[in-house]
Parts: sequence; structure tokens; C-alpha cells
Amino acid sequence: MKKIIKALIFVVMISFLGLSGVIQAQAEEPFEIEGLENIPNQFEAGTYPSEDVFVQGLAIYNHDGTLVKETLLVDLLNVDFDRVGKYEVIYYFMYVDSLGNEQRFEIARLPITIVDTTKPVLHGVKTIEVTQNQTAPIDFLQGVSATDNDKGSILDIKVFHQGVDLTKTGLYPISYFVSDNSGNYTTAKTYVYVKPPKEDPSKPRIEVAVENIYLQIGTVNPHVYYKSVVKAYDGSTDITEFVQYDDSNVDYNKLGTYQVIFIVFDTDGNFDVKTVNVNIVNDITPPYFINLPEVITVTINTTDLLKGIRAYDEVCGDVTDRIRVYGTIDYTKEGYYNVVFEASDPNGNIIQKHVTVHVTDNVPPVIEAPDSIYLKKNGTLNIADQIKVTDNYDKDVSFTINMDGLDATKEGAYFITINAKDKHNNTASKTITVYVYSTEPNNLLENPIIVGSVVAVFVSSITNLFSFLIFRKKIFKKTKSIFSK
Repeated sequence: MKKIIKALIFVVMISFLGLSGVIQAQAEEPFEIEGLENIPNQFEAGTYPSEDVFVQGLAIYNHDGTLVKETLLVDLLNVDFDRVGKYEVIYYFMYVDSLGNEQRFEIARLPITIVDTTKPVLHGVKTIEVTQNQTAPIDFLQGVSATDNDKGSILDIKVFHQGVDLTKTGLYPISYFVSDNSGNYTTAKTYVYVKPPKEDPSKPRIEVAVENIYLQIGTVNPHVYYKSVVKAYDGSTDITEFVQYDDSNVDYNKLGTYQVIFIVFDTDGNFDVKTVNVNIVNDITPPYFINLPEVITVTINTTDLLKGIRAYDEVCGDVTDRIRVYGTIDYTKEGYYNVVFEASDPNGNIIQKHVTVHVTDNVPPVIEAPDSIYLKKNGTLNIADQIKVTDNYDKDVSFTINMDGLDATKEGAYFITINAKDKHNNTASKTITVYVYSTEPNNLLENPIIVGSVVAVFVSSITNLFSFLIFRKKIFKKTKSIFSK
């Protein structure tokens, strides 16, 4: 169907200013607009169609049937897409008159209607905790609000709470109701928890592993996820199987934030309540790994494969506990093993990464030996029987003793080094102090005095004890003055 519109405009040429067609006029010509009846004329409040919606499929012809392109403009300034009502979309041309001035020429109007068929949304509905016999009134609307796609609607929230009895502890259901100007309404249910003035230590408790729950839009078995994040205990007894949940406020087919209420009772009628936010999301992005290299080196005979590795999801947060490893690894045998790391979020998005696991012995041997040894002047040092070297994997580990700095013919303190290496070239060393003395003492000092890098060993017989004590006293004073600087 074609709509013929006659316009008094003078056409000499079509020029373009920006995206607009500019018509310079000279003669009376008819114009035909084809397809106007196919343009949508009803829109939901809160939707914002582009101008293309109103011109798509339209064609404009001049008197001889020639198609006129890019000359039709749309005026939407008088349309309020946020409020229910009747409006008009204006179609017009821009042209330049004989004086060179740009002029607007209206050629058609399309009546449209903005409607509201969407329910308003209640926000902040959650369990209300109050104390038994409290005198302060309950503010049922604290933190509760409502929004609607029709910004012209006046939203009056009503609360039905007639059954709440502040004189008795218990869990009382209450309801919220709100409607918009178009008659769409929403209800939400929650509870008032009247608790005793003093917390009952014998009551059960609910533990929720997450602060927020994220579920994919269209979820049909939310209880499967709820069970995975909720635990309940009565003392030390696990009563998770008795946890009930109320998700009547959750619309699993609509994006938004809702609340689910978890309740558990014990055999004495005591109970606990937890409210958790449930976010319905359109989550199509998989999580990602943190600190997962291409090759992981693990110590033989250990199984700390996941140490330091995490998985994170932009919607659901930390999902490290959902990491799985597929493949066979023999932690008792050295070698390279190919495995697949997989992480998933609660909404079924999965990421996989192929990783090589290198099982090897990277732990050095352990040397057990005395820290110090006393050797009589000109004596022979036999220490091998006082050294024990063990390894986490190799049964027999060789070791060497470096005595290059030891002079048994002179009194003093010397250092020898024990070096050990296992079959995988892991090395360890330990330094032992050897004190060479000349006179056999009755008692050797257990803690020789060290001043700077000089080690003074004092040995004495009973007959020289007095002179030894005087000498030691002087050394102590010297030591104190050095370390007090």
C-alpha cells in the first residue's frame, strides 16, 4: 500500500548536510511513502528503540516513481518511552529555501502507544530479626523499595504482618504487595524472626559457604546448588539433611537479585534462619586459572599438585574448590605426566588446560651431625661415625668432609664442612666447629665465647680454675663493650 502525500516544495537538486537529505525547492511535486503501516506502533515502557526501527522498510518516491534516498528524518523528541501514554512520531524533510535558509517540512505522523505489561520489582525483602518483647515498633519497610519500568507509576508498598507476635519467640511469615498504574502487581514473602533476649547456645546453626549465590537464568534445579553450599549443625551433629529453603521470591527466568531463606529445626523445636542473596544472571563466560603454569614440578612421594593454584569467575567469584584434574600421575615414580586441569562455575561454564606434571626429587639430603667437636692437640679427628645423612628418596647418599682449614697442631677454633649430594644432584652442607685444645680439662665449656670472628676456647683444670675465672671475667667485659656499641 502506498500513501501519497502532496507537498509544496521546489526541487532542483538533493544535497546532503551530514546524514540529512536537503531539498532545494522549485515546483509542486507529489511524494509517496511506502511501508508506513508496517512500522511498530506499540512499545513497552522502559524500552528505547532506535530511529532505525521507525524508518526500516520505508521507501519514498517522487512523482515519476524515482526512489528518493536518505531524505526522510524522524522526530522522537515528543515521545517519552519511560511513561505510559499516547504519542506521535513525526516524519519530515529538511530543505533549503530560496534565501538559503534550512527549513523543516513535516510530511507524516505515526501514532504510537507506550504500554506497561511488566510487573514492578520489590528490592531488599529479607528476613527481619527482632527481639522478644521489644518496645520499638518493627520497621517493615527498612531497606525495602520498589521500581517499575513505567516511571509515571506511583508505587505504594503494602505489608501484611498481622500474625507477628512479639511476646513469643518464633518465625512469622509476612507478605509485601506492590502494584503499578497499569494494574501489574508483585508479591514477596519473608519472615519475622522473634528471637529470645539471650541467644540460646543449644539452638542449631546454619552455615552458608558463600555470601552471594549466582545462578544461570532458566535454572531448573537450584536445590542442587543450594545443597552444595549449605551446612547445618546441632552442636557437633550434622543436620544438613533437614535444612529447608523458601525460594518463593526468586524468579529463575528473570535477571535480578532475589533472596532465598534457609531454615533448620532441631528435635526440641529450636531453629536457625539464614537469608542469602540469589543473583539470576546470564553467565556464559567460563572461569580462568590463576598461577597455573604449563609445567608443574612436584616432589616425588608428595601429592601437593594444587598448591597455590586458583580458579576465579567474573560472575561467581572464587571457584577454586571446583578445580578437577583428569589424568594419571604416579607420584612414586619420576617422570612427566600429561593431565587436564578443569574448572567450572555453578552455571556450567567450563575451562580446561593441558598441563605437564614433572614428578621429580628436588629435596636436598638432610645432614645430622654435631655442631661442635673438641679435639686434643696433635690428635686425629674421626668424625664419620658421628655423621648421618638421609634423603627423602635415595636410600644411600654419599658425603664428603672438607678439613682443609683444620690444623690439629695448633690450639684454636677451626671449621670443617660436610657436603652431601643425592642421585638427583640435590646438595646439602653443614659446618662443624672444631676446638683444638692442649691440656686435658676436667670440664669443657659448653658454649665457647665468640668475639667478632675470633673464637676463644677456655679450658682449665681444677688447679688453674681461679686464674681461668679472672681471665673469663675480663673477656666478658670486653664482649659486653663490643656488643653495646
